[in-house]
Amino acid sequence: IVGTLTRSSSLRRDGPPSKGVVRARGGEGMASSWLLFVAAVITLIALLVGGYSWWLEQQHSAGSFIEELDHTGYMSELELETPEREVYDKMAEAYAMDPPRVSIDQLSSALLRRAIAVVPFIERVEKDRPSVAKLSKNGYIPAEVVEEVAEAEGLLEAEIKEVQAEAERLRPGWGRGVYAQAYDIIRRQRAQVEAEEEEARARGKAGAAAPTPVAAAAAAKPAASAL
Repeated sequence: IVGTLTRSSSLRRDGPPSKGVVRARGGEGMASSWLLFVAAVITLIALLVGGYSWWLEQQHSAGSFIEELDHTGYMSELELETPEREVYDKMAEAYAMDPPRVSIDQLSSALLRRAIAVVPFIERVEKDRPSVAKLSKNGYIPAEVVEEVAEAEGLLEAEIKEVQAEAERLRPGWGRGVYAQAYDIIRRQRAQVEAEEEEARARGKAGAAAPTPVAAAAAAKPAASAL
């Protein structure tokens, strides 16, 4: 009974919340709702700006890519008529004479150089193929560009097969490895070029750090006058 009376007296003392408290709590709820609304608006604006920036970037990338394609050599069939291929054709005619005017080793070296000359075209088509497929799927590039790249792939494939067939004819078993050999030579050549460029940059830095003869002479004059 005492506990019940105590709780009753406590309720009478506390009573219902005042109007000021109710208004304060209502104000807090409105403030929270307003903050949530502002955060949602900011998030929406950020998403719109990000989406628009992405769209512009895609448009720019597509335009740059198409412009770059217009200047690539492999888009034309004539570009595959490399000097190395012409040299090989002439040497093959000389090898077919009776007696042969060139040796099989000379003809094989010419064929390897022909394969090496085509590798940059192969690398370019392999690099562009994913971009062309992606941009074409999204409708950023016309069908003509896709057809040109597909045509270039067909021309390169024909050249690769012809070189492999010639390699197999000259040296049985070489057809499977002629392009692997060509890639290996190109990798070593590029590594050598990079090493030479790095060495040249190192020499340039060392030369820039060292005083020039004029600067050294100018620095030596005060010391000589002091003596």
